[in-house]
Amino acid sequence: MQGISVDNLGPDYALVLQELDPPKPDSENVLVNIQTTAVNRADLLQAQGYYPPPPGASPILGLECAGTRADNGEKVMCLLPGGGYASQAIVHTGSLLPVPESYSMEEAGATMETALTAYLNIFILGKAQKGDKVLIHGGSSGVGTMAIQLCKFSGIQTVVTAGSDEKCRRCEALGAQQAVNYKSTDFGDTLEANSFDLILDCVGAPYLKPNIKLLKPDGRLVLIGLMGGAKTDIHLGHLLAKRIQLIGSTLRSLSTQRKQTIISAFRKQFGDAMDSRAICPVVHQVFPLQQAQAAHELVRSSQHIGKVVLTLLTN
Repeated sequence: MQGISVDNLGPDYALVLQELDPPKPDSENVLVNIQTTAVNRADLLQAQGYYPPPPGASPILGLECAGTRADNGEKVMCLLPGGGYASQAIVHTGSLLPVPESYSMEEAGATMETALTAYLNIFILGKAQKGDKVLIHGGSSGVGTMAIQLCKFSGIQTVVTAGSDEKCRRCEALGAQQAVNYKSTDFGDTLEANSFDLILDCVGAPYLKPNIKLLKPDGRLVLIGLMGGAKTDIHLGHLLAKRIQLIGSTLRSLSTQRKQTIISAFRKQFGDAMDSRAICPVVHQVFPLQQAQAAHELVRSSQHIGKVVLTLLTN
């Protein structure tokens, strides 16, 4: 099969299209012929040597894909611990969903990682409910654009931070009540203190203090990334005084059983919304698989809105 390998693992890595050994299905896993996949920041970290795959997972990059089951031809979109940057992958039967008829295969390939990340951290860990107010950092990212839509569909108010006025406008068009350009405005001073039930944060260290300030008493801060750094000093008394819950979360390292539970719950809650396109991934640009390096450069530049997709489709 064709797939992308990483040469020179580290800061100067190169992504090369090669012939690789095909995966072998077993009693719990099915073979999927991949048509599209998407680039996630975790892929960049893995290629740089910072985020190795979980034990037993494919070393090939790619945490999601869409394609057809080799056994019955069904169009499916899949959550992967690795293996998406290839023409085939083996997928646990509990880690796939049928592609909504309203979705293109490019959209389907960009759905599972971001949708399930947003769902897990906002609704399961963050316990967001109708009427809550949620602050989403990185609102124009793949996770952010999906989170805005999930919250809008669920009657949850969202405020986001994003890195340009255009990104802010796009987030508001998706349903955010307010978007703050963090490059030109201090969101910690601009937004009202003690006003958020939940904050979804992909930045980390530099945002911890203002996040605590902005959360209501009994608020929840869910940390899903460390793009701004991992180390900071805080006054723990502020957490105690406001009874704030600080929750760290990664989706990739969860057991297959837990992922299956999350996927089943997500489909039950949002399946109809996907079918009607009330929620749908925002696709910024599509690259052929052999241009994976260029796709990575675009994601690294943070000039995109939503998802960057890789395709093996020829038409």
